Amino acid sequence: MNFNLKKYSLFGVLILIPVAMSLITKQEIIYLIENYAESTGLLLLLPISALLIFVIWRNNKLKFYKEGYEIEKEKNILLRHYDYLSRYANDIIILLDDKGMMLQANEKAFSVYGYTQEELIGKSGKILRPENEQNKFDDIIKKIHNREGIVYETIHIKKSGERFVAEISVCPFTIEGTTYIQAIIRDATQRKKTEETVRQHAMFLDSVGQAVIATNLNLEIIYWNKAAERLFGWQKSEVINKNILDIVPLEINEDKLDEIILELKNGLSWSGEVQVRKKDETIFPVKINNSPLYNSQGEMVGIVGVYDDLTEQKIRELELLHAKDKAEEVNKLKSNFLANISHEVRTPLIGILGFSEMILEETYDSDLKEKVGEIYKSGKKLNETLDTILDISKIEAEKVNVVYERFNLGETIKESIVLYKVLAEEKGIEIKYTAGTNGLLVELDKKILSKIINNLLSNAVKYTSEGEITVSTYCNNAEVKIEIEDTGVGIPEDKLKTVFEPFRQASEGYNRRFGGTGLGLTITKILVEMMNGRIHLESQFGKGSKITIELPVYSSGSCDTLPVINEVQKKMEQRIRSFEKISLLLVEDDDVNAKIILRFLEEEYNTEWVSSGSEAIALASGKNYNGILMDISLKGELDGLTTAERIKKIQGYEASPVIAVTAHAMVGDKEKFLNGGCTHYISKPFSRNDLLFLLKNIFS
Repeated sequence: MNFNLKKYSLFGVLILIPVAMSLITKQEIIYLIENYAESTGLLLLLPISALLIFVIWRNNKLKFYKEGYEIEKEKNILLRHYDYLSRYANDIIILLDDKGMMLQANEKAFSVYGYTQEELIGKSGKILRPENEQNKFDDIIKKIHNREGIVYETIHIKKSGERFVAEISVCPFTIEGTTYIQAIIRDATQRKKTEETVRQHAMFLDSVGQAVIATNLNLEIIYWNKAAERLFGWQKSEVINKNILDIVPLEINEDKLDEIILELKNGLSWSGEVQVRKKDETIFPVKINNSPLYNSQGEMVGIVGVYDDLTEQKIRELELLHAKDKAEEVNKLKSNFLANISHEVRTPLIGILGFSEMILEETYDSDLKEKVGEIYKSGKKLNETLDTILDISKIEAEKVNVVYERFNLGETIKESIVLYKVLAEEKGIEIKYTAGTNGLLVELDKKILSKIINNLLSNAVKYTSEGEITVSTYCNNAEVKIEIEDTGVGIPEDKLKTVFEPFRQASEGYNRRFGGTGLGLTITKILVEMMNGRIHLESQFGKGSKITIELPVYSSGSCDTLPVINEVQKKMEQRIRSFEKISLLLVEDDDVNAKIILRFLEEEYNTEWVSSGSEAIALASGKNYNGILMDISLKGELDGLTTAERIKKIQGYEASPVIAVTAHAMVGDKEKFLNGGCTHYISKPFSRNDLLFLLKNIFS
């Protein structure tokens, strides 16, 4: 019994000891052995040592299994993650052995290349290359073994035969002594196209003549083309990532600069001309066009500016300004020259024409009358030439203003015919006038229309040696038609298109048959068009010409044939004889001009003459005159305008008429004199009737 108890007790101890040992650490067991070995005896030493070895072995085994389990668990997790990443990766992932045989591939590989798993796995990676590129595959495999990894580009081919640019990253790795190769492949076709587009854009921007600079929103330079290098002197490598205001400082005040920068950062465009500084500190003008720079998502990422060098433009502008000033100076000299010529020619002309006219009226000597008549015609011709030059200069200076008024068209035409009747009769030519409307009223510029009719009648008389000249008018509800037809020399067909051009005539050069400036029809056409009219020429060489003018009108009355011009001439003569005797003061420093004016006025007016402004003021202060005839260019201290101004200040002369009697007849002269104190204007040379008619209108 005791034996059994001891046996079971020992058995229990043997069982409990491992259990207890499993609950204590190895260090605790060693401690017990060292401290209790002697007391327990040697009998217990051997079994305890055996148990100790068993426990240590067991713990190590358990730890090994546990670590292996954890490793396997982590491996499975990593495999699941790898499978997930490779399966759904955007890139192609292929696992190859060290010979280049494909072992695994993700879904992207099958979808891109078009192969099934059976067609791809187990095959050489060569099949992904075109035939002419397959021999390079083995070289790549060899290189991989000697490196940690490489990245390269090549051409891959799909099952369909379509080729694409493949960007490949390959890396070798070893598992349990076996070498594998992982290849990550990306279709780089689109990237290549984008790079090519960017390259072309960069080449384009580098080839343009304008400087193109792009910055980010911090104003740091991100693009700088070749033209910018040439313009500012900075190389691209020197300026990238630098602040543009440090590289291209603007010569502008800070407030304006801050305003511009704020506008640009808010996405607004800005353009303007500013002064900028080069690398060598040279300051020069540029025009800048700045615009926002957006990415593919439409987000503003920077600012792009185009810079135009304005140096040459500013130089040209300065040259043009100098040229303009020079041209204006030359034009002023020309105007002064023409004014002086006009004045110096017109001044003696009044004597020539005036005395010729008087001799023609008073002499009965036919031989003398013929000679004086030639003098008179020559003077008139010279005067007409001066008038033509003045007309074209007025038109060029745009000084001709159209003033519409209602007047009787027939009366105006007949007044013009009177002027050329005598000259026509001397050549044996008859001027006929047929009016289609009696009392036709028109709303036109009467002075311009008279000038048009005078020019056309002058041409008709000049170019007609025999036959007749017919003036006709027709009307409808919208416009009036004026026709002037002659039986003159006519115009060759090849000259019809040029006769309205300045200085052109049917016969030109040294052998031309007729005189004149060649400006008459040019001026006439311009004047007609100024009143919204049209002019048309028909001509047959050797038979004559017909010019038709069409003008818009307001009319009243009925069509009828009116009598010829003799009555108009009689009415003008009656008006001249009806002048009343009134007193005039003539202020004229040219003796010849003074004498002819006094002769013109002696029958109708009481006229006193002085030759200086001071004498005129003295006489006007002591006597009341009904009017003053004032020459403008007086010798001495006082000119005509100053004299007129002072006379106007004398009591009783505030409202008296002061007539500018002057040879100044250039563009703007009349307006200048009327604004300078004169109330009326007549230019030299003038006829007796011209002067008397003006005075009649003033004093009637």
